[in-house]
Amino acid sequence: MNTALINIHLQHRSETIMIIKDGIIQSFEKTLPQNFQGEIIDAKHQWIYPGFIDAHMHLAWYGQLLASLTLFECSSHAAIHTKIQTYLSNNPSLTLLHARGYNDGSFTHEPSLTRFHLDTMSPTLPTVLTRVCNHVVVANSVMLKKDSRSF
Repeated sequence: MNTALINIHLQHRSETIMIIKDGIIQSFEKTLPQNFQGEIIDAKHQWIYPGFIDAHMHLAWYGQLLASLTLFECSSHAAIHTKIQTYLSNNPSLTLLHARGYNDGSFTHEPSLTRFHLDTMSPTLPTVLTRVCNHVVVANSVMLKKDSRSF
């Protein structure tokens, strides 16, 4: 691949040939090796950032998702209620429930979730649901009455 390589060690742009095999960068060359048999991609006017990691991936958030109840596939209050009840019965020692990923935009003919809905879904355990966008949370009455020093 002929490309403009941005190398943090060189602190500048350089025209470079990048040799890739099976999706992995093998080497950087100034000229194409004579015995090269692979596909040539001319990315002369493109930019390549080897090892660049998109920090907006929210890896910590992804890790939290792996360890919590997710509601991405729920498209109704009833589906969320069922999922919460199943989760609670499988995790009886929980002292707080934080579920993530509900999307009230996908509810058909149902309002957005409120604490009153959560009070029927989880009447005794402090419960917080985070919307899919991570910008909205809904808490039940038990959670709202909790003293923040208890967390």
